[in-house]
Amino acid sequence: MSTTSGSTTIVGNAIEQRRAAVLRRQRDSFLALLRHAWKKSRFYRDLYSAAGIKERDLAAVELEDLPIIDKKLLMDNFDEAITDPRLRKSDLDRWVSEVGDPGLNYLDAFVVCRSSGCSGVDGFSACTIREWQLASTAMATRLPATVNHGTGKTKAAFYLLANGNFAGVSGAVRMPESIYDVRILSILDAEETVIDRPNEFQPHQLHGYASSVHELSRLAVMGQLQISPKRIFVSGDKLTEEMERQIHQAWAPQLIDSYSASESRFIAFKQSGESAMNIIDELNILEILDSAHRQVGTNECGRAVLTNLYSATLPLIRYEMGDNLVCGAPNLASPIKTIKEISGRLVDALPVTLGNGSEDAIPPLVLASFYVYVPRLEKMQFVSLREDQVRINYVSAENLNGSIQSEFQRLLDRVGATRTTFEVCRAAEIDPGPQTGKHTFVVIPHRSPST
Repeated sequence: MSTTSGSTTIVGNAIEQRRAAVLRRQRDSFLALLRHAWKKSRFYRDLYSAAGIKERDLAAVELEDLPIIDKKLLMDNFDEAITDPRLRKSDLDRWVSEVGDPGLNYLDAFVVCRSSGCSGVDGFSACTIREWQLASTAMATRLPATVNHGTGKTKAAFYLLANGNFAGVSGAVRMPESIYDVRILSILDAEETVIDRPNEFQPHQLHGYASSVHELSRLAVMGQLQISPKRIFVSGDKLTEEMERQIHQAWAPQLIDSYSASESRFIAFKQSGESAMNIIDELNILEILDSAHRQVGTNECGRAVLTNLYSATLPLIRYEMGDNLVCGAPNLASPIKTIKEISGRLVDALPVTLGNGSEDAIPPLVLASFYVYVPRLEKMQFVSLREDQVRINYVSAENLNGSIQSEFQRLLDRVGATRTTFEVCRAAEIDPGPQTGKHTFVVIPHRSPST
């Protein structure tokens, strides 16, 4: 009994010591970011001045003293928020639309990524090449060393949105060539390509969204995809218990599940056997807040509010992510808090009816490709009126009906949903959901919440 009590005390003391050290480092990084934002960003200077904060107060400011912002507010004020005058939202919008090459750096100096759009609002993040590499290094030091297979490189296959400047493919094309041999598959590829190319490549590692890797595991269980990846990385959408069960059934790999976003490449992650996600505290301050903006306790659910500590190019200070998280207990790896569950990141797939009359669905990350193929979209929403009927609402300064009709028809043809009809409606605004107060990317009113 005394031995157990003593061990518990030692572990508790170790967590407290690490917690204190992490808080000191975070405080230093936060104050440096805050001073930089005040000097270089008119948006933040005006925002904080309106809250009664003066420059001389910055050294004493606590995080909770600052107002919370969201994507719409930041994107509406992008040119005032950015700290480098070479970056302008209209220029970036034009560049990603006309160039659209995730392997290129803007002005040979910046990595620019667009958000998936599943929040309904398109947006950009921008960081210097050095800031991008800092995040990559921090994540790499948290993971086991890459296995050197024989004398060759580690073969890494990616299955994600391969077109456009999304964070996932931007990371794939920047994997170190001295270590990795990379193959990239698009979730818009035909199924035979998705089967044939990995079978020929035989990857050691597999990367993708939770939903896309889950789809590959289904092909593997069916015997069509014959690969044996030893390590699998998933991010971008929620890994459900059913997804995880089938992935392990297919390959029994080491599975790394990451909480990431275009706003911060690496927020938290967990490896096989771990019950909670460890937050990468040197890169982020993650608050999980209740409706009164107070930090929730262990096992309680709240809103994710992020401060990105590594990117000073587009500061993100108390930025509402739009995700709901269940707070987990601290541990040695994450001594302030962990993430027990991502409870509010599961976006419904859009129901469609195939040519043979059976039902299928288009994943939300596939629908996000509209922001690549239809420029000048500001916001969109897919409403399933019936299993075979869809209404697409969108907001834009221009009439994009024809482009949206062509793109959605292409998606329907790709999945064989020939019995699905649709209409396109341009709107002045898309109202938030009455229950959440937030924009819903896919709406299915003909289904009950428990369906």
